[in-house]
Amino acid sequence: MNMKALKEVSLSENSSFRIGGLTKNFFEPVNQGEFLQSLEFCKINDHQPVIIGYGTNTLFPDYPDRNQWFISLKKMSGFYTNSNSRYPQSISLLAGTPLSVLAIIGSLVGVDLGFTYLLPGSIGGAVYMNARYMNEEISDIISNVYYVDSLKPEEGIKSIVARDCEFSYKYSVFQRSSKIIIAADISGVTIPDNDLSYNEATRDIMEDIRCNTLKICDIAKFSRVFIKYADRFSNYNSQKTFHEIFAYRNKYHHFDYPSAGSVFKNSRYLGQPIGQIIDQLGLKGKVCGNAMISPYHGNIIINNGNAKAKDVLLLIDEMKDKIFTEHNYEAELELKIIS
Repeated sequence: MNMKALKEVSLSENSSFRIGGLTKNFFEPVNQGEFLQSLEFCKINDHQPVIIGYGTNTLFPDYPDRNQWFISLKKMSGFYTNSNSRYPQSISLLAGTPLSVLAIIGSLVGVDLGFTYLLPGSIGGAVYMNARYMNEEISDIISNVYYVDSLKPEEGIKSIVARDCEFSYKYSVFQRSSKIIIAADISGVTIPDNDLSYNEATRDIMEDIRCNTLKICDIAKFSRVFIKYADRFSNYNSQKTFHEIFAYRNKYHHFDYPSAGSVFKNSRYLGQPIGQIIDQLGLKGKVCGNAMISPYHGNIIINNGNAKAKDVLLLIDEMKDKIFTEHNYEAELELKIIS
């Protein structure tokens, strides 16, 4: 393999939680060829590939397993167009592209993709989790997903249509398979073939965003990048949506502390959001080490400074135990835990 692992990397610096130990097993492929090489390396050497983007929905271990090889797709960011002489060009986004880019692109072409605004993380992670905001989710706008089977990287890139991805509430087929997402086609977003000015302008914006977010995992800094672009490039209708989303997230202090977003998935069984359930159980503000159940939102754990994964796991266990005791319900994790 031509590419080399970085000498030593702090996983906490690749996580919005700011939690995670040091590893020497860290790859940053810059293109699909290097990505395939990294998977082939893992297969040949019987290593476990751990695919990451912006680390916004993940709890990394304090002491990574020596057999784990972390492969970051952040440098595989950007978009390309699928040309057809009879139809406008459709857009495909690479897996490492920040999800909030969609809101900016939608505003530029007059398509409402505002629900993706300030959703942290990447396109790959969003498709994997079927990310959502209120009643809208990423599967609503995906037509096709490109992937590589980590068990058979020699077979190269394959594709699957959205209807076969088994999308449901915060779920996709990728969560129970060895398929790794590398790109996705966005439905309903097209560029006229002759609109070269749009193409060039959008590519400039995308490259600017990529450069400004490449080294960012801090969710406060991440959000400020997209607030800036929303102010510059959104149209009047988008501005209203963007301001409403910012007001909602600001109300719950989503960007004030390092976190990985929601800990558990909501459930119809409970009849109300799980954050409210946790609040009713008197757990908001509960502390373990330097980890705390957010005093502003019961379904978020925050890092109050140098928190460890073990602290977060103890809080999760207490939350699960109390929910089960009071409601006879086994809370399902939304947070992805790398053990």
